[in-house]
Amino acid sequence: MRKIISFIDKVIFKKGNLLFYLFVITCFLHQINSNILIIDLIGNLGKQIFIGGILLFVILIFLKRYLLSLASVFVLIIFAIKGLYPCDNCTAVLKNKLLNDFKLRLMTFNTGFYRSNNDEFKKIEKAILSENIDIILFQDISTNTLENLKKLKSIFPYGTNLNKPVNFWGSVILSKIPLENSKLDNNVNQSILILNNEKITILGVHLFLPVTQDFLHHALNQLDYLKTISKKTNNHLIIIGDLNMTSTSRRYINFIKETNLFTYSSFKNITSTWPSFLPNLLGIQIDHIIFSEKFKLKQKKILKNFSSDHRPIIFELYKG
Repeated sequence: MRKIISFIDKVIFKKGNLLFYLFVITCFLHQINSNILIIDLIGNLGKQIFIGGILLFVILIFLKRYLLSLASVFVLIIFAIKGLYPCDNCTAVLKNKLLNDFKLRLMTFNTGFYRSNNDEFKKIEKAILSENIDIILFQDISTNTLENLKKLKSIFPYGTNLNKPVNFWGSVILSKIPLENSKLDNNVNQSILILNNEKITILGVHLFLPVTQDFLHHALNQLDYLKTISKKTNNHLIIIGDLNMTSTSRRYINFIKETNLFTYSSFKNITSTWPSFLPNLLGIQIDHIIFSEKFKLKQKKILKNFSSDHRPIIFELYKG
């Protein structure tokens, strides 16, 4: 028993120090805007780092490292301020405030290229009808899913890319509202819709998953392309889809600032859309909506999983 206690004293105490230093370094790396893959990946884990900091505090208290535990609380508070609520252009979800008659309900769903089947699509279709969606954006479209989407033409008479070859990064837009000047470039599905005599440019996006340095490079190029469009257009703008980054990511935050667009606050947001098999607290949200200042977000709703690694997410926009 004494040997065990001695082992705990020597090893666990040292590990307490090591865990604290690792936590501080991770918090620091999270704040860096870098094109280095590992730093970029850490930047997407703001919620997980915060939870890890709470666990570290508990461990240090258990080990009676009280001074170190106070230091961890200090670091945790700084991280929460800088890391979890870093966005100047974040808007709250106005749940109970009806702004005007201008309403647009959008849904984005990465169906999972290899996971879709007919039975699951019937469930998706039922959810779509019950939620009264105006515009839907699908990513990772398989041939089978594409054929099923064509069956929704009576409900969504307007669409893009329904007759083009599918691929892993493929995307489709279905709409009840007429679409104009539709085109697909750099995996960005671009269309213009007219609602209440106002033009809205909508960009359906599926950014490359940054799991390799090469994929991260492609994702950065896509963001540059989105920046170019956002600066050139004179229309109201909506960017929606699978962005493969969280709202605490430096890439995400810098994109919001550089384009002067708006998104929703993530400070109280513990919801997640990926991976769908994990509970909200452990997953991350990489499916987003970004919009010009004329819009206000009234609702954000995440649906249950439909045999994909993503959960569908619905956004309801009003004009402010």
